[in-house]
Amino acid sequence: MGAIYFLSDAHLGSPYHDDPRRAELRLVAWLRSIADDAEAVYLLGDMLDYWFDYKYVVPRGSVRFLAALADLVQRGVEVHYIMGNHDLWLTDYFEKELGVIVHRDTVVCQLKGRTFRLSHGHREYALRYKKERWLFGTFESRLARCLYAAIHPRWTVAFAQRWAYRNRLRQMRAADDPSRPGHNPQMNVERDEWLVQYTKELIPQHPEIDYYIYGHRHLLLNLSLPDDRRCIILGDWIHYNSYARWDGEALTLSLYDEQ
Repeated sequence: MGAIYFLSDAHLGSPYHDDPRRAELRLVAWLRSIADDAEAVYLLGDMLDYWFDYKYVVPRGSVRFLAALADLVQRGVEVHYIMGNHDLWLTDYFEKELGVIVHRDTVVCQLKGRTFRLSHGHREYALRYKKERWLFGTFESRLARCLYAAIHPRWTVAFAQRWAYRNRLRQMRAADDPSRPGHNPQMNVERDEWLVQYTKELIPQHPEIDYYIYGHRHLLLNLSLPDDRRCIILGDWIHYNSYARWDGEALTLSLYDEQ
């Protein structure tokens, strides 16, 4: 029995990778490097910067990544995909074509004797921000999905990619602009990060959960909590090439070095 791996937020296909093709090849190289050691791999959302399950077409790009997932499944590795805010419109392609197990919401599961709560993190953030609740509710509506699918992919794919890119640029500018409300260049993640606050609120309600793992925030965090609990935010594969590994004894957060 091998180890269990967790990663998120590769945003493959996004133009804010310095070299999108190289970013995909790096991730594929890592997936191949763990193939003999992995019992399961959990992808906690936003691995692709955009995805929509059309009935007859597949969005262009990331074919090497998809093939690497299929190869892991063929080797007997369980591959789980927890949907994030950039891949809300997954339906059955990953399951039928690749053999990946898709989860549409938070997963609470037993892994090698410990209880994990696994979530991309965007739903937790939506609890704090009314605008995000409205946005994700709209995206998840069946009517919105049907209307979107009726438009030719030539237009929808380009629109979604531009929107994602501009949204990321706004977030980056907000983080760097000291004049914006809420700017905090000396942010204390344990004190100020919403996912940490939310996790601390959950602990009394769910004493059975040992480890909380999130994506979404593009932060690297491996935080010890009372009673041997832990909160991990997985970083991303844009700046860090980061992943967590659980072997039944140690839960570690590491960076992949191609060399």
